Amino acid sequence: MPEKSAAELAEWYDKLSAGYDELYAAEQSAKYDAVSNAVGPCKFDILVDVGCGTGLLFDRMQPICGLIVGVDVSREMLSRARMRSRNLGVSLIMADVSSLPFRDSAANCILSISLLKEGAAMRMQFEELSRVTRPDGIVAGTMFRDAGGRSELDKLGLIGDVKWSDLSAREVLFLTRRAML
Repeated sequence: MPEKSAAELAEWYDKLSAGYDELYAAEQSAKYDAVSNAVGPCKFDILVDVGCGTGLLFDRMQPICGLIVGVDVSREMLSRARMRSRNLGVSLIMADVSSLPFRDSAANCILSISLLKEGAAMRMQFEELSRVTRPDGIVAGTMFRDAGGRSELDKLGLIGDVKWSDLSAREVLFLTRRAML
């Protein structure tokens, strides 16, 4: 099946936004716990949550961050994130992971949960996450994969430099210092 364009994804998530939390909050919360545990007790000046959706992660990360920037391709998801983050001082930006509107090395932590998936665009997306991360920063999140292994991690050349663990048969958690691709 061909990958969806950013416009197609935005339209799909716009339609899904009204029921997203009801459908996925529990599943996403478990992923946020896993990523939070992997990141550990670090403090961050700037954390960027790429694919932030309705902002379910914001209140969890706010105590350890100077600034959280949520990025999503869906206007409706960002609208819901804005309501959720009203009192948290979170900045929101509508953008696609393939072309993030940040200067190089802008953040010391980039999170990307339930966004990346095996396919032609993944290397470019991972390079973009790395570009925005400071040299001493962390890139962490989850990626969907075809059943059966770490093939995309192998292709990225990150196996030796990344902590990873299976979350399910189709999703893996990853954490690495800025990926030098």
